[in-house]
Amino acid sequence: MDSPSSEFVWIIENFSSLNDKEFHYSDYFLAGGCTWSIRIHSKGRTIGKHFSMYLMFKGLDDKSYNTKFSLSIFNQKDHQKTVRQSGQYTFTRNTGSGFSSVLLLPDLHDPAKGFIVEDSCIIQAEITFVKSDAFNVEVPLSTAGKPFEGDNAVVFYDNNFEIVGNFSVLKKPASLYRKIWLKYGHIASTKVFPASSYNSLVTTVADIMNSVIDMYHCRLIEVSAEMIGAWENKIKFAEELQFNVKWLRGRFNDVKRDFNNGRIEKLMKEAEQNPGPSQPPKVKVENEVVDEFKEICLPGFLFEGML
Repeated sequence: MDSPSSEFVWIIENFSSLNDKEFHYSDYFLAGGCTWSIRIHSKGRTIGKHFSMYLMFKGLDDKSYNTKFSLSIFNQKDHQKTVRQSGQYTFTRNTGSGFSSVLLLPDLHDPAKGFIVEDSCIIQAEITFVKSDAFNVEVPLSTAGKPFEGDNAVVFYDNNFEIVGNFSVLKKPASLYRKIWLKYGHIASTKVFPASSYNSLVTTVADIMNSVIDMYHCRLIEVSAEMIGAWENKIKFAEELQFNVKWLRGRFNDVKRDFNNGRIEKLMKEAEQNPGPSQPPKVKVENEVVDEFKEICLPGFLFEGML
């Protein structure tokens, strides 16, 4: 059976006087012999539209604690309208989990709604530990289309980033990243980098996405040995961090095999020997021949059919 639940109530007085810090912490409290706190983003964590709440774990050892939890913001005028969100997460040292879109900010600040009364707001955390044989389990990779979970202590708010599935992504590859996330899940994993190293996770994924973009926009006819080497190094690095790149490794191995087996040269020779009616005239200069045949030898991109 699961352990009994522990509760903590945080009464935030003078709510309107909260400064412009990105987030605010409650006092520490004990539950199950562990130290916890609640973190709120009173002005919104992502794009500033929703009130956000997170349960933060302050661990002193390397154990994992599989936990069911809920975070509530009380409606002081009608308790039946209290907003409560629940989740389950395996907490490790200095990690956190929660909800980025708890309540629209206009509803939070509307006096008629009842969430802030006499400039006070009431937040509650409820924590239940899952039975002990579930402790020390490995945190699974994010599944396709599921939000990224972790201690997003520092979120990139500048104009170069946008949020995709609760994870900060550079705007330029954001549309491609969204396709990847919806089909394969987030690239980032907290198996090596702790979830508290959110900055490092974001910047590492941004670097990996540079190679993903190169592959996405490339045809086999354009692949070079230098590209193969660079992509191999990036994928190996991601694998060392136990990132979710198995899908990328599989496609890269296919490309590498085709390249090493001389498929490009074979396609070029076939196109030269058997020109079709719509084929442009053969150009004698080697580089120009390659350019002419880009569209007719292999029109598909390397990622065609994957996303």
